[in-house]
Amino acid sequence: MIRGEFRPWGRLDWLLKHLGRRPWNVFGSIATGDRSLTTWRFLNLANYCQSQQMLLIMDVPTPFWGDEPNSRLQKRREEYLRFGGDENAIILCDIRDNLNDINGYTSEFLRESYDDIIIDISTLPKRFFFPIIRKILHETSGNTIVVTYTRPAGYDQAKPLAIDPEPWKVLPGFQNDIEMSGCDEVLIIGLGYEPLGLPQFLKEGGIPRDRVRLLFPFPATPKGYLRNWEFVRNLDSEVGPYTHEPIRVNGYDVSAIFDIIRRESDNGSEATIFAPYGPKPMSLSMCLYASMCPNNSSVFYTQPKSYNPNYSFGVRTVDGQEDIMAYCIRLNGKDLYNF
Repeated sequence: MIRGEFRPWGRLDWLLKHLGRRPWNVFGSIATGDRSLTTWRFLNLANYCQSQQMLLIMDVPTPFWGDEPNSRLQKRREEYLRFGGDENAIILCDIRDNLNDINGYTSEFLRESYDDIIIDISTLPKRFFFPIIRKILHETSGNTIVVTYTRPAGYDQAKPLAIDPEPWKVLPGFQNDIEMSGCDEVLIIGLGYEPLGLPQFLKEGGIPRDRVRLLFPFPATPKGYLRNWEFVRNLDSEVGPYTHEPIRVNGYDVSAIFDIIRRESDNGSEATIFAPYGPKPMSLSMCLYASMCPNNSSVFYTQPKSYNPNYSFGVRTVDGQEDIMAYCIRLNGKDLYNF
C-alpha cells in the first residue's frame, strides 16, 4: 500500500475473513479451464453466494482444436450444475460480442444483485471483464466490490495459448478521446507469453521508443520468465532497443502496479495507451486506471477469436489451499483505486 493508501488484497479466504461475513453476488464465467469455477464453488460451499451470473463464452470454431473446446465447456457446465449452480444463471455469449451485448449482460446481473459484488476474472477475456468492471463501478456506489483471480497449476507449453487474433483495436468502450497519433501518448505494455500481432503493429505504428514502457512480471517461474523475455525480444526485433529498461513488477500486486502506472503517466496528466498482454491482475490495474481516468486513457488489444482449450490446467495450491487471489477495489462505498 504505497503512500499510505489502504487497498486490501490477498488470498480470498483471508480477505473475506477481514471483511466480515456478508452475502455476495458473483459474476463469473464457465470456461474450458479447471479454474473457471474455483471462486464460485468456494463461495457457494461456504454459503456466501447470494446470487450468481455465469457467462459461457463460445469461441469462433476452428479445426485447429477440433471438438475439444465444446466437450470441455459441456463438462464444466455439468460440473457447475452438479455443485449446485443455477441453470438460469448461465448466459451463452460469443467471443465477438459487442459493447451493447456485454453491457446488457452486466445490466442483467445488476438487476438481480444486491449490495456486495465479487467479479471473478480468472477465465473472463479482457474484451469482457474491462467493460464489465467499468460499468459496475460507474453504476453502483454504496457497496463493496472484490475482484478475484485463481492461479492455475500451469499453462500449455506445447501449443499456442490462442490463435486468430483480430487487428489491433480498442477494447469495447475504452477509446474515448484518445487517438493513436504515435507521438504524444505513453504506451504501457503488460508483458505476457504471446504478443499476438503486437510487434507488427509497433513496427507500423511509429511509436517513439522513449514513449514505450514495458511492465515485466517479476518474480516469475523459470518457464514464465523465459517466455516473458521472448515477448520482449519479439518487440525488440520490430521497434527496439528501448530507451527505458522493462519495469519489473509483481504481476499479482494490483495496488503497486496501479501506482506505477500513475507515476509513468504523471498522475494522469499524460495521455496513456494500454496494451494488456500480461497477467490478469496486471490487466486489472490497467482497467481500473482507465476506468478512473476515462478522458485521458485508452486500451488497445489484439483479441484472439479462439483460445486453446488447454490454455491452463489445474489450480495452484498453497499450504493445501486453492490459490484464489482477491482484490478489494471498493470498500463500503469508497473507491480505493482513484486519484
